[in-house]
Amino acid sequence: MDRPAVLLIIVIFLVLAIYSFAPFRQTTMSMDEAIALVKKDAQSSYPGASVTVLPPIGFSGNGSDAWKINIKITVEDPLNACCPKVFVRYYELMPLRFRSETITKGCTAGKPILYEEEAIIASGKSKQIENQFCNARGVKTSVLFFSAEKIRATKDCKECSLVESLVSDLPVQELWVVEWSYGKYSKLAAVNRSGDVLKVMEVV
Repeated sequence: MDRPAVLLIIVIFLVLAIYSFAPFRQTTMSMDEAIALVKKDAQSSYPGASVTVLPPIGFSGNGSDAWKINIKITVEDPLNACCPKVFVRYYELMPLRFRSETITKGCTAGKPILYEEEAIIASGKSKQIENQFCNARGVKTSVLFFSAEKIRATKDCKECSLVESLVSDLPVQELWVVEWSYGKYSKLAAVNRSGDVLKVMEVV
């Protein structure tokens, strides 16, 4: 075998070796695919839990899968509507990995209140809410956050008259408004960012 042929064989061998040991480049997944994957992973750990994607969603355009997606996991207690459990997972993929943070510990809301579930926990500390709703089955809650500007312009909210009545005698500030409903009974609770229940009003 002549020298050029030997050199050609060596070059081909080296090229094949490099590709054999080079990391496999994955096809970049779409944002929807990445979200679906992290939701499925979270729900496998907490079956039946509510999973919410938190903005922003990050992506590093380095040519490989590098999504950063944060999700909130809410686990409701059917025996105590006042104590939802909340976790946040900070995902990076691929490969799929995450770190987890417990938001509500021992039915205690953090300060300042950042999540709807913390507003629920804080409002549930009021005896007017606790005695009527916390230990009842089938309780429904809904939460709205109002900036000071939105409180001033109540025409921008759907529940204008109710919210206006609730906050009419309160200082203008950022508020969480939690509606508690059970059967024919319904109450609104105004909670500030520090977790203080400022007012509870029955909805007639």
